[in-house]
Amino acid sequence: MKRRRKIVFAIVIALCVILSLVIVWFSEASINYWFNTDFRYEKEDGNWFTVDWTSGNRTNGLLVSIECYNAGQMTGTFDILVEFEGATISPQTPLPYSLQDNSTAKFPLTLPRNTHQTIDVYFSVDENTTKNFSLTLNCLNGQLWMHSTEANWGGQNTFLFALSDTKNEIYPPPLIA
Repeated sequence: MKRRRKIVFAIVIALCVILSLVIVWFSEASINYWFNTDFRYEKEDGNWFTVDWTSGNRTNGLLVSIECYNAGQMTGTFDILVEFEGATISPQTPLPYSLQDNSTAKFPLTLPRNTHQTIDVYFSVDENTTKNFSLTLNCLNGQLWMHSTEANWGGQNTFLFALSDTKNEIYPPPLIA
């Protein structure tokens, strides 16, 4: 009888642990972040413009947008790390962020449940870049009850941009890799 009671007790404890983990998973902060692919880049009269191909809006300078969404039930506090290779972050980028070096910045975010935020990062292509440059995104999680997901196609977090032969256009990454 004692042995049977111990087995039942062990099963009840295991089920409680599993149920607790499931509850935490579905109630914690769930951060999705992705690179907005709605932009193309043109150089006109020596000046770069970012063009949103969905709306036709033009913005002075080169920028990328990173979208972040908290689909969880708890507030998420985290950093998005943006790192260029072959390009540098422009001072035109809106605060708050901390510059790690001229091509890497950390953006602190706090997102309540079911909220969305866009980070616009302005950049310039390095003079010695002749063909390609890249952008890498990472979510730095400092919170216990939070998980994050790279929501770009295929879970990609590094994107390769290509300069045109005339250096008057930048080709963004394709929608499907």
